[in-house]
Amino acid sequence: MYLQGIAPSFWAPLADARGRRVTFIGTFIVFLVANIGLANSNDYASLMGWRALQAIGSAATIPIGSGAINDITSRAEIGGYIGLFSGMRQFGQAFGPVVGAVLTQWLRWHAIFWALLIMGSITLVAIVFFLPETLRSIAGDGSVPLRGVHKPLWYSIKGQPYVDNNSPRPEMKPINMHKLVLEPVKMLREKDVLLNLLFGSAPYTIHSMVTASATAMLKDNFHLSQLQVAAAFLANGAGIVLGSTVTGVVLDRLYKRYEAEYRHTNEIPEGVSLKTKLLKDFPLEHARLLSTCYVTPVFIVTVCLYGYSILLKNLPLVLVLQFVTSFCAMSVLAANTTIMLDMFPKAAASATAVNNLVRCLIGATGVAVVQHAIDGIGYGPTFLLFGLITLLMTPLLALEWFYGPTWRAQRMDREQAEEEEQQRTQSAC
Repeated sequence: MYLQGIAPSFWAPLADARGRRVTFIGTFIVFLVANIGLANSNDYASLMGWRALQAIGSAATIPIGSGAINDITSRAEIGGYIGLFSGMRQFGQAFGPVVGAVLTQWLRWHAIFWALLIMGSITLVAIVFFLPETLRSIAGDGSVPLRGVHKPLWYSIKGQPYVDNNSPRPEMKPINMHKLVLEPVKMLREKDVLLNLLFGSAPYTIHSMVTASATAMLKDNFHLSQLQVAAAFLANGAGIVLGSTVTGVVLDRLYKRYEAEYRHTNEIPEGVSLKTKLLKDFPLEHARLLSTCYVTPVFIVTVCLYGYSILLKNLPLVLVLQFVTSFCAMSVLAANTTIMLDMFPKAAASATAVNNLVRCLIGATGVAVVQHAIDGIGYGPTFLLFGLITLLMTPLLALEWFYGPTWRAQRMDREQAEEEEQQRTQSAC
């Protein structure tokens, strides 16, 4: 999990500078090589080493995918796409334990990594064959003729649709990878970004701890077999998928509601296009965080009750609470990811990468300590404590709600001044 958090900080700036497609291909190659190593591992050291490389190759697909979605969508619809994207990628996390349990039950555990190698290879072939470059500085609005690595093989066979041969070919500027890697980390200096990420990390970390401790909990307290444990994970999986997809739809509807109110307040007709990415006074934080304000209290209560439901030996209740916890945590994550893309539309992959960095580093720490806490004070007090910690962090959400718009407007003014200064410098040269 630590490497899953750190690795995108290297891949995402490359995706923002050189394109989504080439970075996707690079990450998948690393992922496939790691799975070959894992499938042939027979000792703990090599297993962990190859798992580390696997994490480096797989984690970057999240920010790169989010960046591609940001390239092809507007603010009014990005919430739904991010929710769908999150739900689909979380599908693997949700139902992977079921597939893994079946493979382990009937074959050796090495079969898990042979299966991942096959699925990853199919996906890489699909990317090479079908996925066009989407980065705006390379592909424009999709009409710029694509060449070289940015052009999928399908375009070589059928031709590129909507192409405008008069579109200027983008100039590839030299990049400083050292500077690019540090740019996402600099986002943490922004007060609204830091508050948003710290609060969003709490539900994600607690959900990770619930999931990480679930296997031992189900075996020790309910004496389930490996396959039964896998089946029990379906409740968690359903919560993950529904939490992401439902919240995506809600985010789009909330955005449209706030957009209509903004038009009414400022007397802007429906036919006039709103470039909300440039509007400093648009209530973006309210549109994106309102759903989080509703689900957070539900999440806190559910987590506080979760540990004591285990002590009651009530499996249906445990699974229901796991479902609600997963739903709420993924709802917060979807909103958290969407607002980060809104804050940095020109560096979408890097914004998602720094989000991933904070969440995974805190989440990995939580996973490392959860079993020690359970062994020390028991299930009930452990998750009650985690629920109360989330409650103590809710003022961060309140600060973002009330002061986030002001901080965002100040950042936009500063970025505009820096761009104007850079243009003056280039003109002088």
